[in-house]
Amino acid sequence: MSWLSSSTDLAQQTAEQALELILPHTLPIFSINTTLQPEFEGTGVLLRIGKVYFLISAAHVFDALRTGACAIIPEYGDLSLTQDHVLTSPRVGTIRSYDPFDLGYSVLTAEQVTAIGAHRFLSRFDLAPQESAARTAPYLLVGYTARDAIPNRSAYSYRVPATRLLTLPAGATTYTRCKVKPESHLALKFIPREITGPHGKGEPPSFIGMSGGGVWRVNPLHTYSETNRPKLVSIFTERPQAYRKCLMTTRIELLLAMIRDRMPELEEFIPRSPLLKVKTFIR
Repeated sequence: MSWLSSSTDLAQQTAEQALELILPHTLPIFSINTTLQPEFEGTGVLLRIGKVYFLISAAHVFDALRTGACAIIPEYGDLSLTQDHVLTSPRVGTIRSYDPFDLGYSVLTAEQVTAIGAHRFLSRFDLAPQESAARTAPYLLVGYTARDAIPNRSAYSYRVPATRLLTLPAGATTYTRCKVKPESHLALKFIPREITGPHGKGEPPSFIGMSGGGVWRVNPLHTYSETNRPKLVSIFTERPQAYRKCLMTTRIELLLAMIRDRMPELEEFIPRSPLLKVKTFIR
C-alpha cells in the first residue's frame, strides 16, 4: 500500500519503480507463539558484506523473538531464525525504549541463505553510509504492518502486503527535540493531515510492524532500474513520543560500525567514519 507526503504523478511513479527493486531485499519477521503459530513482529532487511550474510532489523523487533523467529519466504514456507542477535545496548539501568539507536542484526547460516536466495541480499554498494544531513530530496520507507498481515492459521502462513511511505527529511530542530544527532540518525517528516493514502488525504499508515524497515534514497527526477538502484540510508525504529511530527531512523553507518566492531575481519569492506562507537551485546 502506498502513502505519499505529496501525491504527484512523478512521485508515485518513482515510488513504484523503487519499490520493485527494494522488496526482494525486505522480509516480514515473525515470532513463534505458545501454540507454535507465527505472530507478526516487524520488518527486516537482507545484507551481504564480503561472504557474510545478515538480517537487519530494529533491536526491539529482535527483543520480541523470545521463543525464536521465522521469516515467511515465498515458495519456501517458514524459515527458522533462532540464532543469537547482536543488538545496540540501552543506557545502563534503562529499558529498550531508552535506547536511542535501537538497531540489531543476525548472521545467517548457509542453509538460511540458500532458502532465502543469495540474490536477495544487498551488497555494500547498495548502501549510502555517509548521506548528507542537508539533503532535501525525498526518502522511501518500505516495510510491513501488523494491521495488513492476514493470517491463515490452518495453512500456517500469512499474506502481508508491503507498505511504503514517500516523505521528506525533517527539519534540523527535530534532532534537538528528540535528543539525537543527525550524524547517527535521519529524521523524516510526518504530518498526518498532509499524507495521501489509498483512500485520500489525511490517512496516515500504521507503523506497527514497520520497525526494521529500510529507508531508501530516491529522487523523482531519476529512473530506477537494476543498474541504477535506490540506496539504503537508514533503518526505521519509531515515531518518537517526544515529537510526533517525525519518524526516527538510525543511519546504516551505525550498523556498519557495529559489524566492524564485532567482526574485524570485515573491516576491509567497511569504510571508517567519524561516528561514535556504539555499545552492543549478544542475545
